[in-house]
Amino acid sequence: MKKTLLIAALLLFIVTSCKKKSEDNLVPVNTITATVDGVNISLNTNISAKFSTNQIGKLSYTLNVQGATSSKAFGISLTSFDKNSITKGTYTLANSKNSTPIWVYVAYEDYEFSGNVPDQPYITDPNGIQPTTITITSISSTNVQGTFSGTLVYSQGGSGTKTVTNGKFNVNISN
Repeated sequence: MKKTLLIAALLLFIVTSCKKKSEDNLVPVNTITATVDGVNISLNTNISAKFSTNQIGKLSYTLNVQGATSSKAFGISLTSFDKNSITKGTYTLANSKNSTPIWVYVAYEDYEFSGNVPDQPYITDPNGIQPTTITITSISSTNVQGTFSGTLVYSQGGSGTKTVTNGKFNVNISN
């Protein structure tokens, strides 16, 4: 009897420990978090995600995830010529330009130090020299979850960069 109870307690401990670990990777719904140059940022207001279509030459589909506060903003997007190809998976800019039909884009704005006047954002390096990665861990018609990271370059050129690590998002998709 004691042996059975010990085994049951041990199994319960293992199951609850594993569950807690997977939950640690989640962020609350309608939240975007990341570490930018060592500073933790959490956005949970003005958060949205939606699919849009663009007709410039060939029809394309974009999944946009964005959030902003009075001083910071993130934009995360995947664009494809096939809406059905934006699925669970990992997308990297360097790979997207050459071997997959999905364009990867992350933008970050920090206008806290310019009198709340939006500055030009730091963006995914359009040359693909500085890699940017977006991973969709879960996607449905109503919610998208995932991670993102990369070294973003100043959109007006020059040598300015921002390193984004530990990026996570969990956002409801609107129609």
